[in-house]
Amino acid sequence: MHQSMRKSRKSNVLKITKNRANIVAACGLAIALIAAPASGFQNAAPQSGTQEAAPTQEREVQGLPTFQLETPVIDFGRILDDEPVTGTIRFRNSGSATLSVPGVNSTCGCTVTQLPKNDFEPGESVELMVTFDPRGKNPGPHEQTVTFRTNDRSNPSVSVKVRSFVRPLIALSQPQVTLGRVVKHTRKETLVSLTGMKSDFEAFHVTLVGDGAEHFAVEVLGTDAIEQDGEMVSRTDLLVSLLDTAPPGRMQAMAAIRTNDERRKLVPLPLSAQIQGDVLTNPTRMSLGTLAVGRDLEEVIEIRHGRNETFKITGVELRPLQPRNLPAMPIEFSIEPIDEGVAAGAVTDGYRVRLVMPGAEEVGRIRGNLVFMTDVPLEEEVMLPYVGRVAGTRSGE
Repeated sequence: MHQSMRKSRKSNVLKITKNRANIVAACGLAIALIAAPASGFQNAAPQSGTQEAAPTQEREVQGLPTFQLETPVIDFGRILDDEPVTGTIRFRNSGSATLSVPGVNSTCGCTVTQLPKNDFEPGESVELMVTFDPRGKNPGPHEQTVTFRTNDRSNPSVSVKVRSFVRPLIALSQPQVTLGRVVKHTRKETLVSLTGMKSDFEAFHVTLVGDGAEHFAVEVLGTDAIEQDGEMVSRTDLLVSLLDTAPPGRMQAMAAIRTNDERRKLVPLPLSAQIQGDVLTNPTRMSLGTLAVGRDLEEVIEIRHGRNETFKITGVELRPLQPRNLPAMPIEFSIEPIDEGVAAGAVTDGYRVRLVMPGAEEVGRIRGNLVFMTDVPLEEEVMLPYVGRVAGTRSGE
């Protein structure tokens, strides 16, 4: 009996163990299914009629052009202003497709040779000549730009800087001599230096030309060797003078300076001065405004002696400059003393002049000089400039 009971218990234990094993196996499958990554299911997805795109790294890469500039800057350094200088620009197509360069532009003073063609294959390189002309340029640093237009998406516009420091072959301490307003019978002087880059440079003679040449003088004082920016150069000093015999008015002349430098034998130097006379007009310049065709114009001008000395006005004349080819003509005028108590026609130091200017017959700009004749030495003719414009129809029509 006991034996049969033990067999029965043993049989039950085996059943329970078997059931537990089945349960564990079932739970293990469930855990495995739960733990499986989603990617596993995607990889195991059934194939359909369309295929997925290949990975990026497996795609075919399309070729692209690359504009590679080998000379981003051309620096000519310190150059003289007597002749052009030339450099080289190099670029190549370092890409894997045709490079297109449709055009090259440059700023003023800089020129570039034309491209031999506009399309360049991978690995192909090009050299272009670039020229900078310093003649006429101001002394000092200069920077020009050469710009390429390309089909390189990364470099659609590429610039090359062209730099230089321009030094004048011959330098004047001042490009022109302007002595300003000078009182009549006064001598005025100024010193001008002429520096040449050659160590043996010198200026040795000066010729004066122009309407006012006889009223100026230029003397060569001598030449000295000096150091400039670490270099030995030569400097000639000139003394420019306005003579005390110059009459009132604007004086102009040109000094042609001769040098021993074959590259620049003549150096021009403009000269000018305004000589202030004793006879003064008020106004000093007349603006007539806009006038009708054929209309006479009345004006009143005051004329005085700057040193309060007595003088006479002997006549008045109109000298047109525009329209051209019109002859000078006397005009109607009357004079009276400015100071009260002085009889009309008496000699005085100031006059009020009443003018009647004849009307112009054509539409357009008019300009010229009113000329007052006096008995003052060196001021026998005193100029008063006038400007105006004629427009519309004849007066009275």
